[in-house]
Formats: sequence, structure tokens, C-alpha cells
Amino acid sequence: MQRNTRDPLLAVFDAPDGLASAASRNTTTNAMQALLLLNDQWPIARAKKLANRLQRAAPGSLAGQIEQAYWICFGRAASQEEVQAALEFVQHQQSIIDGHLVDDDADTNGKAPASLSVANFPNTNSPAAVLKPSSKQKRLVIPFDASLPAGDFSVEAYVQLHSLYADATVRTIAAHWNSNTSDPGWALGVTSKKSKYTPRNLILQLVGRTGSGQLKYEVIPSNIHLELNQPYYVAVSVDVSDTSDEGVTFFVQKLLGDQPLQTATAKHEVSRAFRPDYALNLGGRHGSTRHYWDGLIDNVRLSGTALTKDELLVSAESSSDVPVIGDWQFDGKDQASLSDQSPHGNDISLALTQATVSQTASTTTTNALVDFCHVLLNSNEFLYVD
Repeated sequence: MQRNTRDPLLAVFDAPDGLASAASRNTTTNAMQALLLLNDQWPIARAKKLANRLQRAAPGSLAGQIEQAYWICFGRAASQEEVQAALEFVQHQQSIIDGHLVDDDADTNGKAPASLSVANFPNTNSPAAVLKPSSKQKRLVIPFDASLPAGDFSVEAYVQLHSLYADATVRTIAAHWNSNTSDPGWALGVTSKKSKYTPRNLILQLVGRTGSGQLKYEVIPSNIHLELNQPYYVAVSVDVSDTSDEGVTFFVQKLLGDQPLQTATAKHEVSRAFRPDYALNLGGRHGSTRHYWDGLIDNVRLSGTALTKDELLVSAESSSDVPVIGDWQFDGKDQASLSDQSPHGNDISLALTQATVSQTASTTTTNALVDFCHVLLNSNEFLYVD
């Protein structure tokens, strides 16, 4: 019997020539078959297609995507142990992929700087993180942890912005989001020159589900504008169950001179399912090559509640009972400057801090999911049935 040798998969799996017929293929299970299934572009392409299908079926939920994969590949539900093992595998692959992303202008040995780059913050003289899109330190990355907010939350920071983008791209202060308006997440930032919300506007972006279950992307502007090269305290407080005109509250105070605390309230529609399962970023966004902060960021505090005015960092009556999820002050030396001062230990990962992601948003997460799909497809016993 002649063999079709033009496609290595057809040849190794004993497919008959197109001009001949065969009742069944020869029984062969050998190392070459396994190697081709691991390395050939055809099964990798199938894994990519499956990963895309899973992301459409369960957007933003890695556990949901894994459960869908088991139904598609095996026609059954995944056990709790299988889901947990798959989650650990995908997260491990994400860390490997992120760890191999290096700066375009990195040292020749490919290593990141040994410590955080800091400068004194105006007015307070406290060490602040220096973030600059043209430098190695573009953003600060906090690996995903279950303590990251899935309900009410507040973000506070001391910031100084040095420049805007020439287009409408947002300068990001903090984000648990990848910039994809179809994926869950949130971002606090400042608008740039061509924004329809006007430049230098402090805004919150939210993606999640409304009370009716609809996926929603919304931009919530404060209409409070920050001046360049001036130090500010900024905060946003989000009560996810309150969709009235007071569901979101912004706080801004210019720190030079005796300036009052400005407040603004706004409504929102997203009320749930806005937490993704990847890293939190300060000064940038997950998987994005833009949306970087340019300037200083200090004393970032992430809380798992909608803070009131009296609970803010700038309030003389600030309470110690605030449920703090992350508190990054950059006051120590070397690794101490990366430490989270909250009980959760959500430390900044310096190994990821200087990474320039040369891929599109969400590529790291997608590639890790593709790896999982590739493994799952290769474990399907029907590939080797006569």
C-alpha cells in the first residue's frame, strides 16, 4: 500500500493513500506519533482553536474554561481535583511565559535590575516608584491572589503625572484588567490628549456583568482634572451594589498648598463578575504594551470596601479597621520596597516589573490556556484507537 508522505501526521498514523482504501489502519503506537502530536503545527493549531472556543464560552473565568474543556474533550464534567490541577498548571505556564518576557532595552544578560527605582515624592519626601514607558521599569506587577477584590473596593494612591499620550490612550495608575472590553476587570487612570472625556480626567473603567447578567464595559469619569507635574492624592471608592448616582465616589487633593479635598460621585451598571484571574498592575495593565503611567506613584492602598471620606489615607480620622488587601509604600531598600504592608502578603514581583509585553492584551493568559488545551488533546485516548 502506498503512503501519503507529504503530511508527516498522515504518514506516521498510517493513513492510506488518497487513491486507495483501507478497512482499518495498521495498529501502531510509537514514539514518533507522540512527538508529532507534541510538536507539529496541526495539533498546536487545534489547541489554539479550542482555547479560543473556551474563552468565548466562559469569558474571564479560567475555572469555567477548564470545565468546558473537559466536556468538549471527554464528554464529562471535570472533578474538583482535575480543575485544581489544571488551574495550577495554567498559572504555572503563565509565570513561565511572563518570566521570559524581557525589556527591549534590557541588559545583555537579560536580567532585570536588582531593586526598585525610586525618587522622593514632592511635599512628602517619601520614596515613590518611578515609572516611565521608555525605561526598564514600566509597571509594577502583583501576582494574582484570591484576596483581590470581587466585590466592593477602593483604590488610593499618591501620584504625579509627567505627560499624556498624544492620542486617547489612558495613563494607568492601577488596574486589574487587560484592556479588552470583552474581558472582566477594572482600571483607574487619567485620560490623554484626544480623549472624548477631555484630557487629564481621572476615570474608572469597569467590565463585568450588570444586575440582569449582561456583559458591560463602562467608562466612569470623575470630571476632576489633574495638572501635569503636580503631586496629588487620588482615590476611587466603588459600592458595587449601589447603582445610583452615588455608587462610585472619586476623591482628589492637590498636595501643594492648602488645597481642599475634591469629591465627585457617579453611577455605574456593572455590579458583579468583574474580577479576572491574572495579575494586578500598578502603572500599567496586564498584557498591554501601552496604557503606562509616566511619573511617580506612591502609597498605593487597595481595600475591600467602599471607603468613606473619614476612612481615606488623607483623613486625620482614618480608621485602622479598613480591610486592606494591598498596601505598597516603597519605603524600604531592595526587596523591602516591594513588600505589601497588608496581612495578605501581595508583594510586587520585581522579576515581572521590568517586562515589556511584546504581545497583544491577554496573550500571556491565552498562551497558557493553549498549553493546557494541547496537553488535554494529547491525553485523549481516541487519538490512538484503531
